[in-house]
Amino acid sequence: MKKKIIVDTSVTVKLFLEEEGSDLADKVFEQAKNGEILLFAPTITSYEVLNTLVKENIPNDEIQEHLLMLKDYMEAKILNLVDYSETLALKTLEIATTDTKGKGHISSYDATFHALAILQQGIFLTADKKHYEKTKDIIGFILLLDNFFEKIGLTH
Repeated sequence: MKKKIIVDTSVTVKLFLEEEGSDLADKVFEQAKNGEILLFAPTITSYEVLNTLVKENIPNDEIQEHLLMLKDYMEAKILNLVDYSETLALKTLEIATTDTKGKGHISSYDATFHALAILQQGIFLTADKKHYEKTKDIIGFILLLDNFFEKIGLTH
């Protein structure tokens, strides 16, 4: 059975920005394109990607190209977006109100990715090291992009 990976926006946005880990994000999406893994994300991903690209002061025409590429990935089922549901919202609420043992608040946005991973019985993949450290011992199965391939036994 193919591994289900719930991909955080911190990973997805690396497809459009040249920064640390961009090469690894490209490889994750390439493996999904090749049918080796299944990628999922909540629908808020599209808006989070847009927000990040705007904050990076990327020209609008370039942002539009990136959004078209993201749309192509969704239409090709390389990235499968999951719509709002009551079940997802209630699991998100549960996670957003989880005691992090003094490590800080979990936003409802971040909690949505965790909730989806739990409901899909998948792995939450993030490039956000602070978020990983905050949640690694308390919520589901989470991996950092930096060590994703070695942890799940895929080559890159």
